[in-house]
Amino acid sequence: MGFARLPLARVSGLRFWKLCGSGTGEGFTPRPNTAVYAILCVWDSKAQAQSAPRAYHAPGESCQRAVIVERNDGEKSGSVILEMLLVIILGSTLGVVMALASSGFVLGVGALGALRGTASAHLPETLQALTPFAPLLTLLLAAGAVLLVRRLFSITRWHGPADSILAAHQSGNTLDVKAGLGSTLAAFLSAGGGASVGQYGPLVHFGATVAALVAKLRRTRVRADTFIGCGVAAAISAGFNAPLAGMVFAHGAILRHYSWRSIAPISIASIAASATAQRF
Repeated sequence: MGFARLPLARVSGLRFWKLCGSGTGEGFTPRPNTAVYAILCVWDSKAQAQSAPRAYHAPGESCQRAVIVERNDGEKSGSVILEMLLVIILGSTLGVVMALASSGFVLGVGALGALRGTASAHLPETLQALTPFAPLLTLLLAAGAVLLVRRLFSITRWHGPADSILAAHQSGNTLDVKAGLGSTLAAFLSAGGGASVGQYGPLVHFGATVAALVAKLRRTRVRADTFIGCGVAAAISAGFNAPLAGMVFAHGAILRHYSWRSIAPISIASIAASATAQRF
């Protein structure tokens, strides 16, 4: 393999080359296999690449296989620009939608709580004796509404942030959108009825559900887990007015990794959600 360096340096049209050796046995072993190696090359034209295998291998050697991948730089540049614009639009849209949904969720729970606190004042005189039982009655009403939601959405179990994390680490878009929407609605009714249900856990899963729905409706190069990260980051950013916390939570708790491909859309969604939430 080492003898190929001198011929490669003199090959016309060769922009870049990299020699790739191999080991014996399973491949990744300390003892190299000098009879098998590969060369990664970048050429000026397809014709030069097609004639290349005969140009630089050492005497007595033969090229077993040559794979040529042709790339159109003009089309790729246009595709990259279009993809960047699409990422900005999708990230901003998810941020705005989740900001509105988070604000509506929190304000709605607060309104139901205020209504629950003054429910006894609206009871007729004949039912004033039930005033001490008003909290229990509202819980029963909320429980009935939750059972109705479970039946309408055909939910076998309630979904939450753990399902968002699982979906982000599976291939494809596996998040159950219908169950996610039903679980969020049930959490809203439960919190409004006085049950001990947090607000931001359901919002996190709702953000992931909305993002998964958008990913199914619009096919792009953006991965499904990045969509989920955008929705979660937007929910945290809008709920706590903390865009940086939304980005960190999405990468650290949901995706469990940091990558250049996901940082841009997640940051855009988180900032857009925070800016929108501050308007309401």
